[in-house]
Amino acid sequence: MNLNRVTVAGRLTRDPEVRYTTSGTAVAEISLAVSRFYKDQAGQTKEETDFIDLTAFGRSLRSCKSISTKVTHSLWKVGSIWTNGMTNKLELSVRSSR
Repeated sequence: MNLNRVTVAGRLTRDPEVRYTTSGTAVAEISLAVSRFYKDQAGQTKEETDFIDLTAFGRSLRSCKSISTKVTHSLWKVGSIWTNGMTNKLELSVRSSR
């Protein structure tokens, strides 16, 4: 079985950046803020926010088309993760997921 399915829900942090490939396919770069809440050792509720960069294209982009500005917009996406690896100038291995 081959599974690679992710669901992300969050708030847009900036307007989506749409560009087109040479074949005319639209590709959008989207950034979401996703908050999570937890209680610390003292019992205080704390909030941490992760910033997730997404790339939407094809059918995924069509479902995002109505989003034009970040003002109070939330987004819920289902997709897959792509992970890239490289070695930086310090010869350290770096991984990035999109």
